[in-house]
Amino acid sequence: MKKWLRALGLIVLIAGIACLFFSSYIMQQVNEGKGKIQKGEQAMKQGNQLFSLNPVTKEVGKNFTNPIQQKINAGKETIAHYENMAQMLYTTGIIGIIAGGVLFIVSFFCKPKKRR
Repeated sequence: MKKWLRALGLIVLIAGIACLFFSSYIMQQVNEGKGKIQKGEQAMKQGNQLFSLNPVTKEVGKNFTNPIQQKINAGKETIAHYENMAQMLYTTGIIGIIAGGVLFIVSFFCKPKKRR
């Protein structure tokens, strides 16, 4: 019982650590995406200001900025999805590390069954 419990504990512990690393990588990518979206929103705001001089140019500006706004909205949805995934991986990783560590430590205190 000791050997398989120790092996299971190590596997769960390593899987938990892998989840934490993967969560960290996803959050890094998400933060880069947030920066790109912020730059896009600033550019779109400047474009709207440029085209808002009169009602005619305002309509022309809407035609230019509408597709950009749609891409920004789609990017925000994607970022929200990956933020949720990274948070779930982080939580799973913490739980895995704790569970794996407990299993590994408990495996040293298990008494072997006596054979008759």
